[in-house]
Amino acid sequence: MKVVLTKAQKFHDDIREKIQSLGYEIIDHGAETEEFTAEEYGCDVLVGLDPFKGSDPDKFTNLRLFQATSAGYETIPLEKLRQNGVMFCNARDVYSVPISEFAIMRLLEIYKKAPLYYKQQREGLWQREFRLQEITDKKIGILGTGSIGVQIAKRLKAFDAVTIGFNRSGKEAEYFDSIHKIGEFEDMAGELDVIIVALPLNDGSKYIINRDILEKMHKKSVLINIGRGLSVDTEALADVLENGSILGAALDVFEKEPLPENSRLWKLDNLLISPHICSGSNYMNKRVYELVYDNLKALTEGKELKNRII
Repeated sequence: MKVVLTKAQKFHDDIREKIQSLGYEIIDHGAETEEFTAEEYGCDVLVGLDPFKGSDPDKFTNLRLFQATSAGYETIPLEKLRQNGVMFCNARDVYSVPISEFAIMRLLEIYKKAPLYYKQQREGLWQREFRLQEITDKKIGILGTGSIGVQIAKRLKAFDAVTIGFNRSGKEAEYFDSIHKIGEFEDMAGELDVIIVALPLNDGSKYIINRDILEKMHKKSVLINIGRGLSVDTEALADVLENGSILGAALDVFEKEPLPENSRLWKLDNLLISPHICSGSNYMNKRVYELVYDNLKALTEGKELKNRII
């Protein structure tokens, strides 16, 4: 069988040899914006991030499996793959641990006034500020109770937080003190000390953090978005941060990336900005490689695939 590996994920020699040992012929493809060649369109397996940007899924003649190296799949043509009988697996769980650690780090930075002390260190200032916050007993609303949300809640329980989850079904999830349907979020937003957005992008999550929600939040509340940029109305967020209506916020994702140099967000002292890197980890590639190898092996053996969506 032939497997196409796109340039979106670098596969080192050791994992390539393991894949070849399963009987696969590896074909390397360049940038995912480049259309596939005739040979590549004849592959049995496709591994990549979002490889249909520059190619037509209908042109694949033998494709049995598309293995994504990302957890999100809102841009993947699922219905087209389903019609063509192509199985699709995402990279659920690969990035959940580093993203959850990043969210906790950002919350602690805000609560412990880390940016203030970073600034004082650079300036050689010894000025003590004891008005810091603990996570203890804080009501933390986590929008999205999938793999990432669960890992965030798991870590927050070690800080004695009250974990409140929101999802579409209201179905229970581990490490949450309570779960509510997403439709209840608007009415509960004002009761929450922290809101963490960990949702995929869909019609229900677009601008779920809007001006109305932000204005319901209290002066000591915190917003963290490690989900999708379009879940937060950043203009409305900038307004409430400038007014001091909430304590602070941290964004790793944005409506437009890269964040424009002239964005007013850069100048907000109570906003922590990172360039969509919260999934980074020394274990990230290892987990991707293991998932790809395991699913390629399962395909050859006719066994169940991990993270299968269709």
